[in-house]
Amino acid sequence: MSRNRFRIGSIAVLFAVVVLCVAIFGVLTVSSAVSDRRAAERYGEHVEVLYACENAGQDWLSEADAYLKGAGDLPENTEETETTLKTEITRGNMQLEICLNKINGSYEIAKWRCTARWQPDDSLNLG
Repeated sequence: MSRNRFRIGSIAVLFAVVVLCVAIFGVLTVSSAVSDRRAAERYGEHVEVLYACENAGQDWLSEADAYLKGAGDLPENTEETETTLKTEITRGNMQLEICLNKINGSYEIAKWRCTARWQPDDSLNLG
């Protein structure tokens, strides 16, 4: 009499492949999450410095406004000409340039530019 044997070899191979795929996807998920967290932290640091620079610019602008109205002194680190007030504010790696055009005791913001200072990576010898 022949017996029909139930073979579990193919099921075991299929199960092993499924477990391997799940493990690989788990590792990729963790790796992606770690990378996303690092990117979010770097972006958070950048935004924090940007907002600090913008806040300092707003403080300077209120001092310049008071100066132009005759209610305060010329703000620190300010270059004044007959027609303009200029300053550069640095916080971390961000630099804010502000230029005000004087108009009849008031002013117009001619320039408000916040830029990041870039440091090239010269550690690799490419020549």
